[in-house]
Amino acid sequence: DGTTKAHTYHWVHALRQFGWPTNITANVPSTAVFQKAGVKTYVVWNPGDTPLPVAFADGATNTIPARTLGKFTSGP
Repeated sequence: DGTTKAHTYHWVHALRQFGWPTNITANVPSTAVFQKAGVKTYVVWNPGDTPLPVAFADGATNTIPARTLGKFTSGP
């Protein structure tokens, strides 16, 4: 109640910037991969107290610092 417009605004602008979600999975559940114009944007939430190594099904890897929402890209 009262946040629907804010959530819709957030998603519309996030999808415009990063592209559409893909079905690429990872070894941790708190991830998403978006693709736009050949560029993949990987988003990972690490709520833990230690760095989190993450591996995606398409071969991309990264280590996300503790208590961080990390983002990295690959592609042209």
